[in-house]
Amino acid sequence: MTKEETTFEKKAKSILLSLISISVIIFYFYAKSENLFEGYEDSTGPIYLILIGFIGIFYSYSIFPKNSTEKTPKDDIEENEKIQMNKEEINNQYIWIVVLTPFIGGFVELLLEQDFALIYFLLNVIFCVLDEKLLKSKGYQTPNSLWLIFIPVYLWKRANTLKQNKVHFWGWIAAIIISIMITIGVNNTALEESALPVVNQILQANLGAGSAKCIKVTITEEVTDSFFKAIASLNNGNELKINIEKKENQIYVTIPNNQ
Repeated sequence: MTKEETTFEKKAKSILLSLISISVIIFYFYAKSENLFEGYEDSTGPIYLILIGFIGIFYSYSIFPKNSTEKTPKDDIEENEKIQMNKEEINNQYIWIVVLTPFIGGFVELLLEQDFALIYFLLNVIFCVLDEKLLKSKGYQTPNSLWLIFIPVYLWKRANTLKQNKVHFWGWIAAIIISIMITIGVNNTALEESALPVVNQILQANLGAGSAKCIKVTITEEVTDSFFKAIASLNNGNELKINIEKKENQIYVTIPNNQ
């Protein structure tokens, strides 16, 4: 009786979480179609909604109990023999995809000049779920399903479970560091390109139509998440120190007077 109650509770929890996750995803697409996210286009908040929704679906799937049948002692012996044999046949293909996804994603961002960090984080979670299912099918006691959304913890615990070295963990850390550096570079490049015409507007408004033109903006310091110091290179060889500020969806550029 206790086993049936426990199984029922697990199924109810999984189904409830699935319904909530699906509702979150439906709300995201509804809000997007009704322009409810207007003014938040550059914010990651709306994207987190759909990300949470998909993670919830995969997590609910991972905790849904599988049907079990009565086993005889002979079945247990055969299953144990099968488990011991399968333990030598673990395929790390899903984990290598997890490791390489941020690295490849970083170069895709560099080529397209777009930020896809949330997308390849979602892909990481998906392939960790697939890897967990694979390990369970081979008879391993996998890490708690909650760790699936904390990728480095899952990789570390997985290595301990399989008694492997931590090459996947350290590889993922290295890939994330590289992808973060690329993402910062992509974001700065987009900001520099947006600031360039604003600098030219300021120069033309203050110095007239024949004024020098800005041909390049280079960010030199990120003071805060929304305030940057930069150098504007002009076509006459001079350089101007400028400040760039992001407010909602607008870019504001100021040129200090003391230069």
